[in-house]
Amino acid sequence: MENETLAHGQGWEPVTDSIAALRRFLEQEHHAQNSGREALYESPVEDRVKAGLAIDQAFSSGVEAQGGRRIFVFHSRRNDSRFRPGTRLRLSRGNPREAVATLELIEDRYDGKKYELRLSGQLEDESILESSEPWVLDEDIFDLLDVQLGILREAEEEGLSGWLDGDDAPGAGAAAPESVYGEGLPPSMAAAFAGAAGAPRWYAVQGPPGSGKTHLLARLALHFAVEKGLRVLVTAVAHNAIHHALRETYFVGKRFLDKEPRLRGLLADGFLKLGGSRGRNEGLPAGIRPVYRLPKTKKPFVAGATIYAARNVAAELGGSPAFDVVLFDEAGQAPLVLALGARLLAEKTVFIGDDAQLPPVVQSGGGEDSDPAASRSAIELVREVYADPPMIDETRRLNDSLCAVVSDCFYDGALSPTAEAGARRLSLGRAPGSGFETVFDPEEPLIFVDVPHEDQRSKCEPEARWAAAIVAEAARLGVSAEEIGVISPYRTQCNRIRFLCGRRRGLSVATVERFQGQERELVVISLTSSQLSYMARLAGFLFNPNRLNVAISRARTKVVILGSGKALRRAVEAADEGNPDSPAAAGLAILKRILDAACEVDGSKVPVPVPVESVPADGSALSVAFEPGDVVEHAEFGAGIVSAKLQETVDGRPEWVNEVRFDDGSVRMVIPRLSDPPIRKAA
Repeated sequence: MENETLAHGQGWEPVTDSIAALRRFLEQEHHAQNSGREALYESPVEDRVKAGLAIDQAFSSGVEAQGGRRIFVFHSRRNDSRFRPGTRLRLSRGNPREAVATLELIEDRYDGKKYELRLSGQLEDESILESSEPWVLDEDIFDLLDVQLGILREAEEEGLSGWLDGDDAPGAGAAAPESVYGEGLPPSMAAAFAGAAGAPRWYAVQGPPGSGKTHLLARLALHFAVEKGLRVLVTAVAHNAIHHALRETYFVGKRFLDKEPRLRGLLADGFLKLGGSRGRNEGLPAGIRPVYRLPKTKKPFVAGATIYAARNVAAELGGSPAFDVVLFDEAGQAPLVLALGARLLAEKTVFIGDDAQLPPVVQSGGGEDSDPAASRSAIELVREVYADPPMIDETRRLNDSLCAVVSDCFYDGALSPTAEAGARRLSLGRAPGSGFETVFDPEEPLIFVDVPHEDQRSKCEPEARWAAAIVAEAARLGVSAEEIGVISPYRTQCNRIRFLCGRRRGLSVATVERFQGQERELVVISLTSSQLSYMARLAGFLFNPNRLNVAISRARTKVVILGSGKALRRAVEAADEGNPDSPAAAGLAILKRILDAACEVDGSKVPVPVPVESVPADGSALSVAFEPGDVVEHAEFGAGIVSAKLQETVDGRPEWVNEVRFDDGSVRMVIPRLSDPPIRKAA
């Protein structure tokens, strides 16, 4: 757990309206989170599981020793939770108030039959795990209010309320610096690079899906660290986003090594991840060194950390500033308290994100005295208080047809694909089977399968069977499981689809939140619901434009939407009649535009995939990777076992990434093609 040493908000009252509004909002969030969690602790286990805040029927699989720590392994047939590595969990027989331990989730995986959960921490009496009785894992309450109030107090003392009020414009700054890291960028990204590099205090950039906003961050990080000799903090709301940004920066640096010899020292020992949490460093990219504190004299470096962990490090250095520049990735999800925390850590902060994608998570509905502006993201604040941030206007992900829909619906027609991305089409190794011809037609990138059903809420069997059939047929046509994403608003529907798909390593079936920042060749979206009253009650969530944008824009070449056309048309009509100006009505109108642009397929009968005799090898168009279970050797990290294989875009191209658990207990993400020293399969 990341401990905060600057929690000093108690007894303090803000004197500026903007900071006071933020304080009220944070207190409402705190109350909503804690009262809801306390109420859930009193509720039956099945209700907590349904809410995604518990896992029941978890059985102990033993205890392992890794790197001086005890790792507790559990397995469960079902996992509907929203738990991520780093989540703290209470272990009990069903009553979280009588937990025998609080453990931290390090890793979760699914092997096609069961979920394996690996947790670290202290358990007073390990012999109790020898019992065959099942356990329950509940999410622990993690209270950050004092920490957040401390940030607000310090921000007010430093005069940052003026930034919230529009009194701190970014300014033109110095002339655009000459930089090797700004060379070769497309025009809009080059302009954003120059603006961010030259801005004196802060700058913001909007990066739509696949536009390369993390690549821009990587170029800026290298410019500031190598050419300016500065201490750079890379941050985001989530650890996996920080890891991705560090990985991108590291490998972009390796590509520039021939042009910039000064990079050699930075690549050798200047890439760091701050914070002592094992779970939150799990899966750290190769080349990134975990550290607990920074030497006062170390400069330059590129360090990744959450705002809270970075504040801990800064506090340990006393009066010495720990960072010179903060680069905030996925800033469209950054709540204002974290944005203020970033600005407090360095003289200069660059926010890079997209407020047309997922916003900050808000627990409370807002009270009578709440200010809706307090729940804005950093990018929203800039847009509303200053001006529209410059936008990277090219996507390297979406092909021309998908980009046209996303651009029209979410970016006022301003987004266009690169020439390479625009011409991209789904590549098939053979002809689609009967019933799948239109679904897999490469020249029809957007498909709507009208699946007749009524009165369905959070689970729909016909759509689940369609989704599983599409996944199976895609495998037969040579589309690897790692290239397929299946999205539904509901965990229940995701679990049903996952079950029907069977054992397909690399296949991701999840809610839209898990897909933010990811991409796939083929995306299947199961809208699931057809009960009008249920859809109306959840319309603000189901048809939120930001969520629709993220779901559609994960795909490079093909999106298949599953839904009841009749129910969706009725929902649009009901919204128009009831409250046509509501956010739900706006979202439904956008969904209608998306479906109108799609090629419609009759989904009254689920086609049966042809049995697979031989499927083309996965990843033929990509660099090589090892398969889960392979034993590998690395000159620096030693021997290890490959636990997962996934695909990510690194430096503008798709790469296979292996998750490897090494014998020293560390888990690292390794790109075999780029590994230096090389990683090899053990003899």
